[in-house]
Amino acid sequence: MRIRKGDRVRVMSGKDRGKDGQVMRAYPAVGKVIVDGANRAKRHQRATRATMQGGIIDKEMPLPVSAVQILCPQCGPTRIAMRFDEQGRKVRSNYAYLETLYPRTYMGWSELRAMRTDTWKLIIAPHPELYNLDRDPGETTNLIGRYPAEADELQKKVWEAAGAGTKQETLTASPVDAQTRQELESLGYVSAGAPREIKLGSDAPDPKDRVEVLKTLWQVERLLNAKAYPAAVQSMQQGLKLDPANPMAHLYLAMAFERMGQYARAVEVYEHALRMNLATDQIYSRLGKDYLRLHRLDKAAPAMARASEINPADLDNLRNLGTAYLELHRIDDAERAFKAITLENDRYAAAYNGLGLVAIQRDDSGAARRNFERAIEVVRPDLAFIHWLTTASASLPLLEHCQLPFGVRAHGLLESHAGFRRRS
Repeated sequence: MRIRKGDRVRVMSGKDRGKDGQVMRAYPAVGKVIVDGANRAKRHQRATRATMQGGIIDKEMPLPVSAVQILCPQCGPTRIAMRFDEQGRKVRSNYAYLETLYPRTYMGWSELRAMRTDTWKLIIAPHPELYNLDRDPGETTNLIGRYPAEADELQKKVWEAAGAGTKQETLTASPVDAQTRQELESLGYVSAGAPREIKLGSDAPDPKDRVEVLKTLWQVERLLNAKAYPAAVQSMQQGLKLDPANPMAHLYLAMAFERMGQYARAVEVYEHALRMNLATDQIYSRLGKDYLRLHRLDKAAPAMARASEINPADLDNLRNLGTAYLELHRIDDAERAFKAITLENDRYAAAYNGLGLVAIQRDDSGAARRNFERAIEVVRPDLAFIHWLTTASASLPLLEHCQLPFGVRAHGLLESHAGFRRRS
């Protein structure tokens, strides 16, 4: 067992989640530990000569060792590595490997890897860093040039943990699992989620050289939450000058324009990002929604379709795509979009509403009723919609006078179905 008596740990689950304490006892045979001040319960105790105290007392009870993590003074909760010593015995290692791909995947910056011991911390980045944690716990003085031997040793440990092949690795991230991918492909729906390639080790800015940009993003987020949209626009425009290839900065700037109702300006920002090859599913899906707001269905549908190719797990985008297809009278495409949602979440009510509207376009009252009833099963409808269901099988033209749920009227679908009454 990797946790021992005397270790300082943090409880990671259960009623005492987040509590820190020292391991008072360890039971390797059953994989449990007793942590000071954690998992206390009331127990009856008989008076003894040793304590001369009886009655109901609070007592720490054993916790599964999987519920705690050892607490590192510098980096918080962490896992413990094991290694074999010269005699072949398995012992605890004081090396801790760390990595983050967030800068690469969301900011267009370099990924970061690190190796830490009780004394040293090495960060692998475009500009490597080495810190002495004993003398400099705040990591303010980079010693990479003064201690090359220690840096080389830690760098070897980094690639032992990460794997030598990861230096120039191309990761493939798929938004859906293999089974869902097959089901989407059987529907004939787009590409069932194009796997996204993330190239590690390629040239990219060092995150520490973009600290000001990160501060700007935090500031803009606060301004957006405070509804200070003009100030958010001004701040983010300055941030983009510092880092023009940052996809997150483009998203934040466009969001500020959207909150101000300036959808045309937001579209300009998204299109500029696409011209810079900063294509993400978020940029395409938000671009599609802004085109919808500008009544540009001819451009909205392709943008949202591209977003769904990249990430079919974005069900809200699929719902908007199906709505756009209905507006364009592309009924088969709308049906595929709504069915794709149900493959991933069979309790997504808006998908069944969309399938019900598809059935109405096909004059299929039975299918419409079944889909709307399914929507009722997963979400409570308004009273007007219940009234429509009670009469739909007898008179589908009542749709024109009904208050539809989920913002259908707002999307103009009611007008698009007015022709159904004339055909009846």
